[in-house]
Amino acid sequence: GTDPGPALTQIIYYITNPALMFVLLAETDLGSVFGVFAPAALLTAVVTGLVYAVLAVLLSRRNAGTVAVGAMSSTYVNAGNIGLPIALYAVGSSVPVVSVLIAQLLVVAPLYIGVFSWAAERRRRKALQHGGAAPPRSLWRAAAAPFANPVTLGTTAGLAVAASGVRVPELLWDPVELVGHASVPLLLLVFGMSLYGHRPLGSRDLVVDTLVATGV
Repeated sequence: GTDPGPALTQIIYYITNPALMFVLLAETDLGSVFGVFAPAALLTAVVTGLVYAVLAVLLSRRNAGTVAVGAMSSTYVNAGNIGLPIALYAVGSSVPVVSVLIAQLLVVAPLYIGVFSWAAERRRRKALQHGGAAPPRSLWRAAAAPFANPVTLGTTAGLAVAASGVRVPELLWDPVELVGHASVPLLLLVFGMSLYGHRPLGSRDLVVDTLVATGV
């Protein structure tokens, strides 16, 4: 039969997750989010990213782009797919996870995208110097990508509602909330399906990088 995983992933990414982030942010106390949890999330991301970068350079001598990918892997936690279900069912509050998502979507991701764009521009210039074919420039598209994905848009809309104090009419709120709350069970279902047939250390060339990123 057809694997339903990709279709469910698209539904979560484009529909249920943005709706869930909107609902969670619209009802969140922004003082708690930005007063304690978001700064803590940013500090943790900076420290882990720097620790990984130092270890990667010392242990594997990777180039800047590869180090940035590994640093982002060690820094960028799966707060949406795993953090939200655990927070809602085990902790009883989504505020810490929402803070992590805000930090990742609005600060951490754009910074790493900037590093990736810089590394791509270096490769392009080297290719031009050696007379090779240079990849096309896409700096603006890469820089805008973190702000254009549906989850970021849902997060931004929720922040705007929470900051303005506007009360969304029930006629609009109830269906959005219903769709958003479907995200948690769907996320858990898709995550379980994604584990089948995958090997954590399938690429031998990246075993050290994977272990270091995971450890950090």
